[in-house]
Amino acid sequence: MPRIVIYQERDGRVPFLRFFERLKPREKADVRATLELLKERGHLLRPPHNEHLGGRLYYLRIASVDGHYRVFYWAHGKGIVILGHGFSKKSRQCPPKELDRARKMRERFKIDPAAHTYKEEISDGGET
Repeated sequence: MPRIVIYQERDGRVPFLRFFERLKPREKADVRATLELLKERGHLLRPPHNEHLGGRLYYLRIASVDGHYRVFYWAHGKGIVILGHGFSKKSRQCPPKELDRARKMRERFKIDPAAHTYKEEISDGGET
C-alpha cells in the first residue's frame, strides 16, 4: 500500500488542494473514492481508473455526475505516490498545457522533494 504525498510549490501553493476545494461535495466524494483505490492497489491500479502517460507519470480518471476529472500523480521511490494537480476534462485528449505542467512539477519534486511536499492535514474530510 503506497503512501500518498501531495505536491506543494515553493511559494506554498498546493495545486491539488486548489482543484479539490473547488469541487462540489459529490465530486469530492468521487475523488476520495478513486484515491482510496490508488491507496489500495498502488502501482497495480490499471485502466479505467488511471492512464499511464510515460515514465512514471499517470493520471487518475474520475467520473462524477457533474463531469470528468483527472488528477496527475507519479511514483517517487518505493511505495510513495505524489499527487500533482487536477483539472476538469472537457475534451477527448489531455490538454498539452496540463501534461506539461505535471511534468514540470514532477521534475521540481525530483530535484527537491522536501521543498515540494505538503505537510499539513487536508481539510473537509478529504484526508488521503
